[in-house]
Amino acid sequence: MANTSAIRYSQNAALASPSVGDLYLPVFGGQVLTRYSEYLGISSMVRRQQIMSGNTARFPRLGGIGAERHAANTQLLGLSAESTELSIALDDRPMVSHFVIDDVDQMLTHFESRSHWAYECGQALAEAQDQNTLRLLINASRETPTTMYGGSSSAFPGGGIDGAGTASTGAYSQATAVTAPTEADVGKFLNSLDAIQIRFDEMRVPFNDRTVCTTVKMWHAIRQFGSPRSTGDLDNGRVPLFMADNGTYGASANQQQFPVMSPDFQQGIDFNGMQIYRTNIPVFGQNYSSDGDEAKYQGDFTKSVGICFQADACAVVEKMAITAEMDRQVSYQNDLFVAKMLTGGGTLRPECAIEISND
Repeated sequence: MANTSAIRYSQNAALASPSVGDLYLPVFGGQVLTRYSEYLGISSMVRRQQIMSGNTARFPRLGGIGAERHAANTQLLGLSAESTELSIALDDRPMVSHFVIDDVDQMLTHFESRSHWAYECGQALAEAQDQNTLRLLINASRETPTTMYGGSSSAFPGGGIDGAGTASTGAYSQATAVTAPTEADVGKFLNSLDAIQIRFDEMRVPFNDRTVCTTVKMWHAIRQFGSPRSTGDLDNGRVPLFMADNGTYGASANQQQFPVMSPDFQQGIDFNGMQIYRTNIPVFGQNYSSDGDEAKYQGDFTKSVGICFQADACAVVEKMAITAEMDRQVSYQNDLFVAKMLTGGGTLRPECAIEISND
């Protein structure tokens, strides 16, 4: 006689009609999502919104209301104010990452390859999303009141250091993302950040979520800025700006040389209330003016050294989150795996983004 009370732990007991296999893990899809979440960086630093229907998210922009002294016996009729609407649409087509595993290859390899390639799919989608967001941020900083709102007399400013799409520039000696920056380059970069902070304060950009993104080499040069590299430097009183003061050349003279105060990508370097992050996403120093992607992601970024932004600068809208599919291709004797997502992005407040450029 069958034991009808036996626990079937693969059933989802919360369902009206549970069945065996409810809780089986969809390994491919689960691994893609894990990898995507792990590697998502820049795109998580701007506004995100889920689109439940249609293909466009609309954001009203209201402001420019003044204030005045009320005179006795005068009627309040309401001050004039500018209002507009910003629309951010989904991309025309989804972003996909896919691979094929041949039956014979799978049988003869001594390791499990599906999970590895699933992780790679997740990373590829995350990097593609981050690259698009980074391009959007730089393009947001180049917006003018005319291109953004249709009129140069708009009460709302454009991006850049002057509200007219101009980057904060400096004569950097290094070739962007290729040659290691000099200490003079780091000084110019930090000077730009000082000027940007002042601009943000003047334009009432929110204090929270102010972020800087730059190249790997510039980030490490900033991290090591001012740290002594010889006993002569130490004798001259050279003190590191962003690193601890103990180590081989430090006060305690132990074996660890100036452990960095920001040990990983996720933490960033704190400079005057802004977090400086590094990225190896290929945008800085690249030209994507005609790469075949949508126009909002195109641009010449060959002189870009970094981008400073606040979270309101751009928004990423999402219609379809990570979706994983597998198809058995019998005629080819292999399995096709596809991971895809459908998102979009655009500018919200261009005054919240300022490009740092090599003049």
